[in-house]
Amino acid sequence: LTTRMNGLTLFLIAYCNCLLIIVSSETITKCSSACKDREVLKKIKLQMVKSEILDRLGLSSPPNGTSLSQSRIKQFMKRYKHHNQYVEQLQRDDPYNTMFSGIIIDNEEDDHFQMQIINILASQVPPDFPSQVPSLATNGKFLFFNLHSEQMRPNWHELSRADLYIHLPSAPTPNDLKASIHLYYVSLHNNTNELSLARSIKVNLKLNKGGWVDLKVFDVCMYWLKYPELNFGFVVEIYSNSGIKLNVSTEPEPYLKLDLMESSTNTRKKRTISKVCNEETDASSTNCCLWPLEVDFHKEYGWEFIIFPSKYEANYCAGDCNIGVTPEYTHTHLMMQNQKSQAGLSPCCTPKKISPVPLMYIDENENVILGKIPNMKVDRCGCA
Repeated sequence: LTTRMNGLTLFLIAYCNCLLIIVSSETITKCSSACKDREVLKKIKLQMVKSEILDRLGLSSPPNGTSLSQSRIKQFMKRYKHHNQYVEQLQRDDPYNTMFSGIIIDNEEDDHFQMQIINILASQVPPDFPSQVPSLATNGKFLFFNLHSEQMRPNWHELSRADLYIHLPSAPTPNDLKASIHLYYVSLHNNTNELSLARSIKVNLKLNKGGWVDLKVFDVCMYWLKYPELNFGFVVEIYSNSGIKLNVSTEPEPYLKLDLMESSTNTRKKRTISKVCNEETDASSTNCCLWPLEVDFHKEYGWEFIIFPSKYEANYCAGDCNIGVTPEYTHTHLMMQNQKSQAGLSPCCTPKKISPVPLMYIDENENVILGKIPNMKVDRCGCA
């Protein structure tokens, strides 16, 4: 049964003494053991997705006669790719990120976390810096970055990415359009400073202008953040394919870009662990789990009016909340204890985090419309 109520969609689905009430993608559930059949839940989820998309688009049924030529679709895709962040998000290759590693460790209070980016310019060495270190850069450029700042000291363990950006010169001759970059960090061995290779890459050069290149230095920066007294800097050496030594540009200056996950200092950080399962390796799993579910608009619904994506990962929650699962909230734990004496009823495995899905579609007037539909993808599950 599907009804409309105050602009929201209300789904009432009864099956095997299991009642799921879903109001605007928020789930209130009472479950029996008969309602943990994943095939049944997948069918329910597919019907919900279909009804929810049509409802959010203000359609009672899919538009008729909506088709565009492939050339026009490509034209719109190209335009939106450059001017709209939603399509750029759609075209990312990894919609699950690291979810299929088996465990998601996520932050329950997302509003209190944000990615912070710190750009650090090369600086003068501190007064107590070993005087012999800069002289090691006989064939390259010595760079020192002070990582022991106010922003970094309490948050070094939150480092998620580190990149060194240097600006390369133009190619010295038409025969030198390739170059090798060797990045060393200055290490301490037997009380003697020496160069240790951190990264070595090959790049293309342009005849008429220089350009930026980034070198991934996460491991070295993490080590220096943990042991700041061992930060003796980098040495960069660049050679063209014919062996000509190239200088690192000082204008624009090299800089170190650090990405941090910084938590609010005034808010207690609560973390939850959400199990992620898949049919190949976890078919026999009975715990509450996030299961993959791909919705193919053409295959499942016969829809031709949606241009992009042709399918997306909706996902769903399924599993038993009585076996080895730690409730996320104290009141859930108390409820679970109380319900053990009731006939077969227990908390349900339900969505704890949901996210929007971007959508490009053709309306009945063959207008191409781009937007996003909120609360369409399940990212995390839990017992409630």
